[in-house]
Amino acid sequence: MAFDLQTYQLHRERGLLGEVVDVVERAVEEHPTYPVWSYVLLDVDTELGREDRTRATFERLAGEGFPLYLEMQWLFGMSLLPEVCRNLDDPEGANAVHARLQPFGRLNATLPPELCRGSVSRGLGILAATMARWSEAVEHFEVALRMNAEMAARPWFGPHAVRLRAGAPAARGARRPWEGNGAPDVGGGLRSRARYALAGGQGLLARLIRCRA
Repeated sequence: MAFDLQTYQLHRERGLLGEVVDVVERAVEEHPTYPVWSYVLLDVDTELGREDRTRATFERLAGEGFPLYLEMQWLFGMSLLPEVCRNLDDPEGANAVHARLQPFGRLNATLPPELCRGSVSRGLGILAATMARWSEAVEHFEVALRMNAEMAARPWFGPHAVRLRAGAPAARGARRPWEGNGAPDVGGGLRSRARYALAGGQGLLARLIRCRA
């Protein structure tokens, strides 16, 4: 099981999640007492753009109160949900996840001994941006940058930092703020064409987000 989890993460880093879908789906079936696999599958579906299954799975887990009854899995499993909410343009779901993760912003999301996703504040920033709470999003991202840099968690203050998008959910059917040639200035706090909420350094973050709402 540890090998499969690490295989998932390595393929995620390499952009090859399509190659491990069967591994993750099988793990969900074979390890029902290890519920984090359902959250891993949700992450895989999100990254691969499988919106229908992503939405159905997220709504099922939300309806069940996000079950992660093994303590060591809870924070890691929940840390997989912010990007799901962002990609689904789901501020209501983001609010529910945010409420659960808020007390843990200064911690790192780990699944011992296999995996670590860096600072929980990164996910809180994504959730805040999904809810168009721009000032709060910037604060969370700054905490995440600092925490991940201090522990030299390179994937989380380098590649994953740069790929984060800072768009607020648009109305259904409308263009997302991070798409196209321009993004709106929301509350005076988001620079036009602000694709990323977090970047690989304070300087780039400052250039992307000029002031707080």
